[in-house]
Amino acid sequence: MLKIIISIGFMIWVYSFPSSASIDISDNLTLSGFGSTSIAKATSESPLFVNREITDDTCFDCDTTLGLQLDYTLTDEINASMQAVKRPKDEWSELELEWLYLSYSTNSIEAKIGRLRLPLFLTSEYYYVSQAYVWARPPQEVYGSVLGITSFDGISVAWNHYLSDELLLTISPYYGGYKEIGVEMGSSDFEFVTNSLMGLSIDIIGFNYRIHSNVLTSNYDQEIFVDGMRVSNLKDQDLLIYSLGSEYSYNEFQFMVEAQTSDIQSSWYTSISYTFDLLTPYIVYSESYDWKENYSITSGLRYDITSKISINTEWQRMKLKGNSVSNSGQFTDNRGDNESSLVTFIVNFIF
Repeated sequence: MLKIIISIGFMIWVYSFPSSASIDISDNLTLSGFGSTSIAKATSESPLFVNREITDDTCFDCDTTLGLQLDYTLTDEINASMQAVKRPKDEWSELELEWLYLSYSTNSIEAKIGRLRLPLFLTSEYYYVSQAYVWARPPQEVYGSVLGITSFDGISVAWNHYLSDELLLTISPYYGGYKEIGVEMGSSDFEFVTNSLMGLSIDIIGFNYRIHSNVLTSNYDQEIFVDGMRVSNLKDQDLLIYSLGSEYSYNEFQFMVEAQTSDIQSSWYTSISYTFDLLTPYIVYSESYDWKENYSITSGLRYDITSKISINTEWQRMKLKGNSVSNSGQFTDNRGDNESSLVTFIVNFIF
């Protein structure tokens, strides 16, 4: 325990020194990065959250994330980018290539091809960069609704058009092909094969607000294994997801609301935060329906040590709705609990 606290303190000390937002390796190549590490403990034996699985045993690595990004400029119009991430569920030897793409951009058009980030939600583009949002982790009722799947292999095209001097419209269709994805939930393993997906995201961005909408349709195969034994094998399944979110800033206040609905489940959250000096208290209310039925209330306090490092202390209470026998809520494996309280202390940094 003492070693963990000392390690976190050392990390705060190291990253408190002034540094640039990225490191220039050459005139055309830059390196940047981000990370998080936490102490988290719930009151339930049943593990909480896909890809994190926090229980009543104090966990020192349930949120641990480290990402490195390389950006290379070939010409004024052509760029390449790669981002490798050690996600909370990964071992250190199993870094995931979150994106690797080549882009071509003009004044109003940007086309990308390769491995790309799924633009489902407001914070999808920086989902693993905890320094970029106010919470310890994005509301899992919404962001866990797709089982932590965050990328696809394919192509996207974004058209940017200024409706006025302070109002930008971005329309971005995208298409993805074959990709294999594995997700662990308690004693169950889900194996997905995406055969194809296509979607459309639309953003309206103003001076102090943003509205994001997305529709995604996908065809996939799914296998489910329980304790290593296959119990389900489904072919040519179709999924349709709609999402809509908005964020608005007014002086020191920030308001966010976001919802998603699919063939499997629906969920939403609303968040309000207030920043004064280096402190930002916040509160979040979330609900989910159908497959996972629960509600949660989150309150927290973020302290920005510098512009590149912050700490969060957060308390969250989750409770199931309906029949707790057939409904697991945000538990990945329900062992008889119908509610849980979660305390998190997390350190976030970028460089």
